[in-house]
Amino acid sequence: MSAPSRYRLSEIRAALAPVGVYWYSRLGSTNVRAAELARARELDVPSITLTGWQVTGRGRGTNTWWSSTGSLTVTVALPSHASRPAHQLPLLVGVIVRRTIAAATGVEDVMLKWPNDLLHHDRKLGGLLCERVNGVDLIGLGLNVNLNIAAAPPLLRERITSLSNIIGKPVDQTEMLLTLIRALVTELDRPREWHDVLGEYNRHHFLTGRQISVSNFDHPQISGFCIGLDPDGRLILKSGNKLHHIISGHIEYVGHH
Repeated sequence: MSAPSRYRLSEIRAALAPVGVYWYSRLGSTNVRAAELARARELDVPSITLTGWQVTGRGRGTNTWWSSTGSLTVTVALPSHASRPAHQLPLLVGVIVRRTIAAATGVEDVMLKWPNDLLHHDRKLGGLLCERVNGVDLIGLGLNVNLNIAAAPPLLRERITSLSNIIGKPVDQTEMLLTLIRALVTELDRPREWHDVLGEYNRHHFLTGRQISVSNFDHPQISGFCIGLDPDGRLILKSGNKLHHIISGHIEYVGHH
């Protein structure tokens, strides 16, 4: 199932006001563009940077995000809260986005893969990229809404999915965008106990109980079983009798405990 990305821009601008809308029919990356504007102090806050087709989307580190006209690619710019450490934002946003998708579509089994992926039955549905620039929190969201899986590069076809593919019919991309933006703007302005966020994240955490390997540029690869998140939101990896608290890294998983 697929459908073209035809955002109803006048409806979006009216529905989100006073949230500003920066629209680009084609753009390299919404996060890169929003960050450029934020660094130049030319970005209205709150606002969204939205494109109909993102051609060089960014993931964490050197990762890229492939998208097409059926992908929702947007960056939400909100004032950063001094009381909320930057490393907490991806987990909180993940919880909000997962819950919003479930409520809007009835798809309850969307899972969170620490620190920034949304999965459905082991296939990637979406990804997050959160950055803090000049006192502004930039929340990049890539969500496969009406993505035509057959049009994806061959190596990706078995690894990705879309909402339209899951529910068997096209999704109104304008309505999905508005629902997600309203949820993020409202929820991120509301005080939230961190232990509640961690609790909700852990209830939907794909990696818990799985054997995984974690690698990054600073440390050799570590393999073991994921037993959840620690109170700071770091990944806990049990390797032998030792617990590792992982701040970041590339994760590969191979099975269940």
